Amino acid sequence: MKKPIIAIIAGVLAVSGVATAGPIKGPGSGMMDVLRELDLTREQKQDIRNLMQEHREDAILSDIPAPEISQFGTDTANLDEAELKETLTARAAALKAEHFERAALRHDIYQLLTTTQRNTLEQQDISRQERFAKRRGRTADNRLPRSFSALSLTDAQETELLSLQKSFSTESEQKRALLKTFIEKEKALIRSDNFSESAWHALAESYQQDFINAMVAHAKHKASMMAVLDEEQKQTLIAMREERQQHHHKPHRR
Repeated sequence: MKKPIIAIIAGVLAVSGVATAGPIKGPGSGMMDVLRELDLTREQKQDIRNLMQEHREDAILSDIPAPEISQFGTDTANLDEAELKETLTARAAALKAEHFERAALRHDIYQLLTTTQRNTLEQQDISRQERFAKRRGRTADNRLPRSFSALSLTDAQETELLSLQKSFSTESEQKRALLKTFIEKEKALIRSDNFSESAWHALAESYQQDFINAMVAHAKHKASMMAVLDEEQKQTLIAMREERQQHHHKPHRR
């Protein structure tokens, strides 16, 4: 079954993945209202369909899952940092072509929009960022992940885990700021007349090592939290993550 054209465009106009982040996400509901407000003409929709077909034929389709902390050690004592960095670097290289194709498609579609449609898109970006900032303001970094509620934590464990979360909050905020900066720069490049494969790769590569370092720091934090758990709790948590990953990578009907 073919996806509606609005849903397809939603995915390619949305922010693309970072070279070292997770798999590129498909069409999301967040852009649906934006696209409806752009009031695309019949000709624009057909041109976009054509672009989608061209890029689909050229795209390098991959489904490379993000590495789990359990692959490199479940606590700080046996975390293999060097292997983790090597895996993240290889994964970034493997996904880079796919990320560029998505960015190129977003650029090509943006070129089809009128000035009014582009202004509408910019305003929707601002509104979305404001909504996200409000949600972040209501979300505390020192809360435990939802999955930990199923682990029957002792009071001592919960206290120690909350302390670890609080101590990592500054690094977590720095990672979000780094990601936000990259997203804004990538968006500006995609919506400019200076977009090119070499320019996009230069931007991605300038951030790649910082992202890898941030992901390693995050892995270390996760490992330190795993070290607080007993073996049964660790296995329960790993099983829950594997189940979520399997659900995430289920093939979608077309």
